[in-house]
Amino acid sequence: MDSTTRSRLHDLTLQARALLTIEASEQLEGVYGMGRDGSLGTGKSLPAIQTLPEARRTHERLLKYLSDERAAGLKQDDARNKLLKEVAFTWLNRLVAFKMMEARRLMRA
Repeated sequence: MDSTTRSRLHDLTLQARALLTIEASEQLEGVYGMGRDGSLGTGKSLPAIQTLPEARRTHERLLKYLSDERAAGLKQDDARNKLLKEVAFTWLNRLVAFKMMEARRLMRA
């Protein structure tokens, strides 16, 4: 791979990670009620948590995650940032894996 291609791939990866981080942040705030400071309410005012069992389970998992991270000595906002990085990393890896499978014709595009 030449340096131009490598540079473009690097830039694309950084842009994709930034977009995925923004999207995950918006979902944490809008669907689950997690503030930018890492605070997480009860979810009583959030329609998805009140009506969708999967959203309720995810909210409970987020409460547990924040509790575990606090117990490990991390501040709430740092725990939120850590979660956002992990989510973006996971989704980016999955997208890359799909593209690699398409390139090898292991799945249809």
